[in-house]
Amino acid sequence: MTSVTPPLNEQSQDETQSSSRTPLSQFRKYGLKVTDFSDQLWCEKQMEFTLHRGKEKTEAMVQGSARHQELHEEITEIVEVKTSTREEWWGLQLFNAWACLHQLKRENICREIPVFGKVQGVWLLGIVDQLLTQDDGQTILSDTKTRRKANLPSEAQKLTTRIQLMLYKHMFDQLVTHDFPKEDYFTELRLDPDVTFSDEFLEGLREHGLPGENLGSLLESTLEEFRNASPLAKELETRYEWQTDQSYLGSDIFPYSNAWLHHQVKTGLRYWQGERDARGVPRSERWKCRFCNFQDDCPYT
Repeated sequence: MTSVTPPLNEQSQDETQSSSRTPLSQFRKYGLKVTDFSDQLWCEKQMEFTLHRGKEKTEAMVQGSARHQELHEEITEIVEVKTSTREEWWGLQLFNAWACLHQLKRENICREIPVFGKVQGVWLLGIVDQLLTQDDGQTILSDTKTRRKANLPSEAQKLTTRIQLMLYKHMFDQLVTHDFPKEDYFTELRLDPDVTFSDEFLEGLREHGLPGENLGSLLESTLEEFRNASPLAKELETRYEWQTDQSYLGSDIFPYSNAWLHHQVKTGLRYWQGERDARGVPRSERWKCRFCNFQDDCPYT
């Protein structure tokens, strides 16, 4: 059982218009998303334009989201739950992780599991597409990507997915090995661990095993489930499908690299923390500009 809710609105209008803030405090004051790093790896300048102007949903993005929803519903009952506070929004993420870990133990598979934590001092949140425990006991992290054309992506496109999956594994393994700063979680994200969830929230999830009535108790239960899990296998997989008929196109299987991931995150955070300006793609990758909605305004094209 997993529940869904609209995303949390992280900043007010006057905050997004402030030019004196770092990009992190201006646009992601409660933490970055894993997809922020993959967007940076594709084109940091394009990501910056999107932060200021908004992201237009393409048909490919809509179809990709629909396919993920379809895969999720194959193994999980989806329940709509509304949240009215930041504590409830985070409570829903924790509950979804708790429920997914229970499903993984029962059925050896789960999908859409939230992972969260600090990476190089910055809070990060992501949603793992799928975990599958094999007969040998190893749990494999994988993701399904849909393609408009019946071919495999370029190496540059593969890299944007590789960093996502590596960050998912990094955070999952941190949670398994007890490397989670609980005190920082409540203070830095400005969350009250003791406020009781609303009656509507409790009624929506209690029948599905909600293991706590406030964020503090729910966090403890969720962290305990992670501690009882095992670190993920080092081999990660991206599976590619053709959008037209969902036929299998091939897989990108690659090893987790802590050194590569550390370098990419460190480089990306320098932008978010205001230490440098956004960069455009190198000349060898200017072909990406043909697919960008901001090329007329970009100083790199």
